[in-house]
Amino acid sequence: ASPVIASEAKQSREEDKLKLFRFYLGMKPTRITLEGKRQTVERFVDFFSDDDFPVLNSKKYDGLRLLIFRDKDEVEIWSEDGSELSKNMPSVVQELKDLKAENFIIEAELEQWLGDVHQPRESVSAKMHPTEIELDDDLIANVYTCLYLNDVDLHKESESKRQEALD
Repeated sequence: ASPVIASEAKQSREEDKLKLFRFYLGMKPTRITLEGKRQTVERFVDFFSDDDFPVLNSKKYDGLRLLIFRDKDEVEIWSEDGSELSKNMPSVVQELKDLKAENFIIEAELEQWLGDVHQPRESVSAKMHPTEIELDDDLIANVYTCLYLNDVDLHKESESKRQEALD
């Protein structure tokens, strides 16, 4: 990332606060793996105590993680490595502008679908670094959490509260 992006990420982390249009490093999920053991739903559920429930889970297709900032008519879409991508997906930007919220920070997985066939992450990444302007009607921003809504930082709230904000 550029020095500016790295500095913004550091400031967000040190303050433990999200601000509109200031870059941050999003949390990455971890997968519980044990050598010689299969990753199963039962093993996953056994990882949690009764106090942890409800546990929210969402289906994730492989794509490109997006950090999306909007304030009124201004929208910026960033990859998790700090690349600004808004210009490569005007249809997605317009859909985000049409949402009713005043401002927000949401995260999404950018997926590419050709017909009913999901395309690999490499295909999505290539689409974000075109040699010429391309249509973006094969892209879907699968939004999975809301971290900031109408001037309120929600990143420390429970995922249940963030899902309510997303709704």
